[in-house]
Amino acid sequence: MWTGGCCASPGLLGIVIGTLLFRVLDARLVAGIVGGFTLLFLAQRLLFPPRTDSPPPPRWVGFMLTATSGFTSFIAHAGGPPINAYVIPMRLSPLVFTGTMAFFFFVVNLSKWVPYAWLGLLDWRNMSTSLALLPFAPLGVWVGVRIAHRIQPQLFYRLVYSGMFLTGVKLLWDAW
Repeated sequence: MWTGGCCASPGLLGIVIGTLLFRVLDARLVAGIVGGFTLLFLAQRLLFPPRTDSPPPPRWVGFMLTATSGFTSFIAHAGGPPINAYVIPMRLSPLVFTGTMAFFFFVVNLSKWVPYAWLGLLDWRNMSTSLALLPFAPLGVWVGVRIAHRIQPQLFYRLVYSGMFLTGVKLLWDAW
């Protein structure tokens, strides 16, 4: 079974690339590109639904999309759609899917601290917001685990697709 650990390294590579390109890329442009590709992925899934016996995506696709996820997470805080495009076709159980995403983004977000500090992007406003929200993290994890244990996979994936659609629209709106 696939877990987030195998693809955390490409995500870290994406952060390194994002760090090097941060000063030359427009975050709104990156967000718009991610939003557009998100909506294209969803349209492809709607127009050409995968067969139940479809093989999982090749590992090189996973490498590329998780590196892209680390990159877009660093530049535009929009890392979810690229890795979702890789993991959704695997048809993981809701609990494994959620745990994979949680692990991946824990590693990615923790790894962004040093480059953000190096680029001078950390300030007291960011830190105070993070500290104010920190007590809610365990509650969110608890609620998420309870839901992931109980939700039917078909409903779970409908919600994931709906979330991706809203994310894609918002990213395009932000770019506009």
